[in-house]
Amino acid sequence: MSAELVKIFSSVDRALKMNLQGITHADSIKQIDNANSINWIIGHLVVTRNGILALMSMPPLAPDKIKATYERGSKMMTDMGTAEKLETLLELFDDAQKKILEGVVKINDTELKEKLAFLGFHESYHVGQVATMRKLIGKEGAIK
Repeated sequence: MSAELVKIFSSVDRALKMNLQGITHADSIKQIDNANSINWIIGHLVVTRNGILALMSMPPLAPDKIKATYERGSKMMTDMGTAEKLETLLELFDDAQKKILEGVVKINDTELKEKLAFLGFHESYHVGQVATMRKLIGKEGAIK
Protein backbone atom coordinates (compact mmCIF):
# COMPACT_ATOMS: atom_id res chain seq x y z
CA MET A 1 0.00 0.00 0.00
CA SER A 2 2.97 2.33 0.16
CA ALA A 3 2.72 2.93 -3.58
CA GLU A 4 -0.96 3.81 -3.10
CA LEU A 5 -0.06 6.29 -0.34
CA VAL A 6 2.51 7.92 -2.60
CA LYS A 7 -0.17 8.21 -5.28
CA ILE A 8 -2.73 9.67 -2.85
CA PHE A 9 -0.41 12.34 -1.46
CA SER A 10 1.09 13.12 -4.87
CA SER A 11 -2.39 13.53 -6.35
CA VAL A 12 -3.42 15.85 -3.52
CA ASP A 13 -0.32 17.96 -4.11
CA ARG A 14 -0.88 18.14 -7.86
CA ALA A 15 -4.60 19.03 -7.56
CA LEU A 16 -3.90 21.65 -4.90
CA LYS A 17 -1.20 23.31 -7.00
CA MET A 18 -3.51 23.38 -10.03
CA ASN A 19 -6.30 24.96 -7.98
CA LEU A 20 -3.94 27.58 -6.57
CA GLN A 21 -2.64 28.77 -9.94
CA GLY A 22 -3.30 32.48 -10.20
CA ILE A 23 -4.42 32.74 -6.56
CA THR A 24 -2.73 35.57 -4.67
CA HIS A 25 -2.55 36.04 -0.93
CA ALA A 26 -5.27 38.69 -1.28
CA ASP A 27 -7.44 36.16 -3.13
CA SER A 28 -6.76 33.56 -0.47
CA ILE A 29 -8.18 35.68 2.35
CA LYS A 30 -11.44 36.60 0.61
CA GLN A 31 -14.45 35.62 2.71
CA ILE A 32 -17.51 34.20 1.01
CA ASP A 33 -20.62 34.01 3.19
CA ASN A 34 -19.98 31.61 6.06
CA ALA A 35 -17.27 29.52 4.37
CA ASN A 36 -13.62 29.17 5.30
CA SER A 37 -11.24 31.09 3.09
CA ILE A 38 -8.70 29.40 0.83
CA ASN A 39 -6.05 30.64 3.25
CA TRP A 40 -7.71 28.87 6.17
CA ILE A 41 -8.06 25.65 4.19
CA ILE A 42 -4.36 25.64 3.24
CA GLY A 43 -3.35 26.51 6.80
CA HIS A 44 -5.54 23.70 8.07
CA LEU A 45 -3.83 21.23 5.73
CA VAL A 46 -0.44 22.44 6.96
CA VAL A 47 -1.43 21.97 10.61
CA THR A 48 -2.92 18.52 10.01
CA ARG A 49 0.26 17.52 8.22
CA ASN A 50 2.00 17.87 11.58
CA GLY A 51 -0.20 14.98 12.68
CA ILE A 52 0.69 12.96 9.60
CA LEU A 53 4.38 13.50 10.28
CA ALA A 54 3.91 12.56 13.94
CA LEU A 55 2.29 9.26 12.92
CA MET A 56 5.48 8.49 11.02
CA SER A 57 7.67 9.55 14.00
CA MET A 58 8.85 12.68 12.18
CA PRO A 59 9.11 16.14 13.73
CA PRO A 60 6.42 18.72 12.95
CA LEU A 61 7.15 21.42 10.40
CA ALA A 62 4.30 23.86 11.03
CA PRO A 63 5.01 26.19 13.96
CA ASP A 64 2.76 26.06 17.01
CA LYS A 65 1.88 29.75 16.54
CA ILE A 66 -0.40 28.93 13.60
CA LYS A 67 -2.09 25.92 15.19
CA ALA A 68 -4.78 27.88 17.05
CA THR A 69 -5.76 29.70 13.85
CA TYR A 70 -5.96 26.70 11.53
CA GLU A 71 -6.64 23.57 13.59
CA ARG A 72 -9.91 21.65 13.40
CA GLY A 73 -12.58 23.36 15.41
CA SER A 74 -10.80 26.70 15.44
CA LYS A 75 -12.92 29.83 15.37
CA MET A 76 -13.75 30.99 11.84
CA MET A 77 -11.10 33.43 10.70
CA THR A 78 -12.84 36.79 10.40
CA ASP A 79 -9.83 39.01 11.05
CA MET A 80 -7.82 38.45 7.90
CA GLY A 81 -4.93 40.34 9.48
CA THR A 82 -4.20 37.19 11.48
CA ALA A 83 -3.85 35.06 8.35
CA GLU A 84 -0.42 33.65 7.61
CA LYS A 85 0.90 34.66 4.19
CA LEU A 86 -0.23 32.18 1.53
CA GLU A 87 3.37 31.87 0.32
CA THR A 88 4.51 30.84 3.82
CA LEU A 89 1.75 28.25 4.09
CA LEU A 90 2.66 26.81 0.70
CA GLU A 91 6.34 26.53 1.68
CA LEU A 92 5.32 24.62 4.81
CA PHE A 93 2.98 22.42 2.76
CA ASP A 94 5.78 21.67 0.26
CA ASP A 95 8.29 20.88 3.03
CA ALA A 96 5.80 18.50 4.61
CA GLN A 97 5.07 16.94 1.19
CA LYS A 98 8.73 15.96 0.79
CA LYS A 99 8.83 14.42 4.26
CA ILE A 100 5.54 12.59 3.80
CA LEU A 101 6.67 11.04 0.51
CA GLU A 102 9.95 9.99 2.13
CA GLY A 103 8.08 8.47 5.06
CA VAL A 104 5.19 6.62 3.47
CA VAL A 105 7.44 4.38 1.39
CA LYS A 106 8.94 3.01 4.62
CA ILE A 107 5.61 2.15 6.28
CA ASN A 108 4.86 -1.54 6.72
CA ASP A 109 2.26 -1.38 9.49
CA THR A 110 -1.22 -2.00 8.04
CA GLU A 111 -3.07 0.03 10.68
CA LEU A 112 -0.77 3.00 10.12
CA LYS A 113 -1.23 2.74 6.36
CA GLU A 114 -5.01 2.84 6.85
CA LYS A 115 -4.75 5.94 9.05
CA LEU A 116 -2.55 7.65 6.48
CA ALA A 117 -4.94 6.71 3.66
CA PHE A 118 -7.79 8.31 5.60
CA LEU A 119 -5.71 11.45 6.16
CA GLY A 120 -4.99 11.52 2.43
CA PHE A 121 -8.75 11.42 1.85
CA HIS A 122 -9.12 14.28 4.36
CA GLU A 123 -6.68 16.33 2.30
CA SER A 124 -8.55 15.49 -0.91
CA TYR A 125 -11.78 16.70 0.65
CA HIS A 126 -10.21 20.05 1.47
CA VAL A 127 -8.60 20.38 -1.96
CA GLY A 128 -12.12 20.07 -3.35
CA GLN A 129 -13.14 22.94 -1.10
CA VAL A 130 -10.28 25.02 -2.52
CA ALA A 131 -11.59 24.29 -6.02
CA THR A 132 -15.06 25.48 -5.02
CA MET A 133 -13.74 28.59 -3.27
CA ARG A 134 -11.66 29.36 -6.34
CA LYS A 135 -14.83 29.62 -8.39
CA LEU A 136 -16.70 31.55 -5.69
CA ILE A 137 -14.04 34.27 -5.67
CA GLY A 138 -14.44 34.64 -9.42
CA LYS A 139 -11.65 32.48 -10.84
CA GLU A 140 -12.19 29.94 -13.59
CA GLY A 141 -12.03 26.29 -12.59
CA ALA A 142 -8.49 24.93 -12.80
CA ILE A 143 -9.11 21.24 -13.40
CA LYS A 144 -11.01 20.47 -16.55
